[in-house]
Amino acid sequence: MADTIKLDVIDQKILAVLLKHGRISLTELARVIKHHYPTVRNRVYRLVDKDVIRHFYPVLQYPGIGARRYMSIYLSLKKVTKEKQQEILQKLSKHPFLIEVFELEGRWNISVLLVCNYVKEAHETISGIQRLCGTYLTDLVVMPTYTVSNLNRSFFLEIEFMHENVKTGYAHLIQETPLIHLESPLKLDKEDIALLDYIQLNARDTLEEIAEKIKVDPTTVEYKLKRFIKLNLIRYFTIEVNSDVLGYEQYLLFLNLRGSEEGKIKIIEYLKNKKEAYHYFEYLNYWEIVITFSVKKREEMHKVFADLQEHHKEYIKDHEMLWLMKKHKVHPYPGVKKIYRK
Repeated sequence: MADTIKLDVIDQKILAVLLKHGRISLTELARVIKHHYPTVRNRVYRLVDKDVIRHFYPVLQYPGIGARRYMSIYLSLKKVTKEKQQEILQKLSKHPFLIEVFELEGRWNISVLLVCNYVKEAHETISGIQRLCGTYLTDLVVMPTYTVSNLNRSFFLEIEFMHENVKTGYAHLIQETPLIHLESPLKLDKEDIALLDYIQLNARDTLEEIAEKIKVDPTTVEYKLKRFIKLNLIRYFTIEVNSDVLGYEQYLLFLNLRGSEEGKIKIIEYLKNKKEAYHYFEYLNYWEIVITFSVKKREEMHKVFADLQEHHKEYIKDHEMLWLMKKHKVHPYPGVKKIYRK
């Protein structure tokens, strides 16, 4: 494994806060973690420069931008050279509807998350994947996905840390807005679409920086961000943490619960308190739920699963585990200009 970055207590606290409050002001961040402003400012910049923080992004409800189809696709390749597999991964990463592209070890070589609007777009994308892989492709499984959700994600936290309520970064508005599940796209104009596309990977930029990029005034940016929150399009702002540079491995755990909704609910609630649990997908498939975990080594992953199984053995009927070797692409949602209804 390449040289990794060691986080001290200050770094860990900063990441823990930014996971839930991606647009918190640096002044308040310094106050919340009880360290001097210049230190905190420099640490945030360093975490970005060292690629510990991949990007800042808003967590959206997909239907609000017109995304009606989302599915995970697993590919098995045989007799493929390392160079050819990397070429395939690079081309998949450029596809606008594939927002996640992972390289795996185990039963499958590659997984992608396809998010689009129309069935035709999904069909054309899957056909394109088949053509790209050619004779190397020996199996392709499409798993219709109806939930993509973050979990605890504080795998890097080695201390006990609970922070006080946050005020900046629209924290109060987010807390006060009751959750309503969106079932159809919101009415979005060209400025809305440009804003959502820009903050997809740049959600911490200042209002002035965003305004300059999309050619509107800062008050318009703030009005629109608040509107997106009130309409439940944006649920909160967060960060994508790069586990690789921190020396962590990631694993996918596939679970079959024989259709037990009670078991699924209990397992998800259990995982919300486990720092190793990163996020999960719910599938309309034999594998009903797939959880991503971040751990230091494989032995730790076996212990995590053993504990999970011990607490929920009456629900877990089958499982499979894969090593997530590398994340080649991790975007929170596809380009809204591309996906929004024509």
